[in-house]
Amino acid sequence: MSLNFSVLKSGLLSDSPLVLVSTGVLAPGAVAFHFRLKRLPTTTIQANLNTWRLHDGGLKIMVCVSTMYNGCFYDCGLCEGVLGGKNLTEEEIIFQVWHILFSRYLTVGKVREMEINFFGIGEPFVNPNVLKAIRTWDELLDEPLITLSTHGPKTGRKVFEGAVALFLSGVKIRCQVSVDLLNDHKRFSYMDITDSPGTKSWSLSELSALTRSWLTRTRTAAVANFVVTNHPQFGAWTADDYDLLRQLFPPPTVIKLSYESWTHGGTQDTMASVGELETRRRMLVDQGWPVEVFVLPGTHVPGGGCGA
Repeated sequence: MSLNFSVLKSGLLSDSPLVLVSTGVLAPGAVAFHFRLKRLPTTTIQANLNTWRLHDGGLKIMVCVSTMYNGCFYDCGLCEGVLGGKNLTEEEIIFQVWHILFSRYLTVGKVREMEINFFGIGEPFVNPNVLKAIRTWDELLDEPLITLSTHGPKTGRKVFEGAVALFLSGVKIRCQVSVDLLNDHKRFSYMDITDSPGTKSWSLSELSALTRSWLTRTRTAAVANFVVTNHPQFGAWTADDYDLLRQLFPPPTVIKLSYESWTHGGTQDTMASVGELETRRRMLVDQGWPVEVFVLPGTHVPGGGCGA
């Protein structure tokens, strides 16, 4: 990976709206970065760096950034965030990546593949500043893959349209919808949507339409993410679930299966549902879906609600 060092000078971080407060190793290859907002000195946010070593000795990295502080648009049962929250500025989103790239945990020259994922606290589709951040990263980094994920707030149409426009201008974006549950009532309940179901967020059929629109307009498949967890609202998929999945998110939609932990008062063991994940993976592949399996480096790392 190359950086435009004519712009990213060594003194860049002195202009940061963030102050790095602490870092913590979550597991081998997974580091959490805690920042304080300069404009709100008592407020902190978190971003993560995940690294995997490639066969040639280089690194594949995923930088997971937050888009809100003091909570989120949702209060998903699998997330460390809480209901509420306000949007971060463009600079506060961008500088999470700069701090991580210039940190002691990373040698930029060894990075072969880079993904920036909106996987931290906050619902990206309610913060239009994410579009400005994506444009800046694309200009200054060597074609990072940027995964823009959402649980589907109805106010998110502007961000979706902006992402389509950025893709058509040459930015390497993929659209991911965090579906998680194939039942609207259960899904809205686990996201802690207290108003009438369908008022605040897109339904499953509306999320399906979103992925089809992305495919039609960009000619690339969207990703539908499903967490695999021992949360009590989640269980093994039945034949009916696979039939419904085909109706809503047929191939070539990419199905991502993500190890997750139940962070709201539950176990942190992300390996508890390995058998179910492998069963789903085999069934999906046999039925023609492209499948990705995601697990953070290490095996006991708390997950987040948006499904990296």
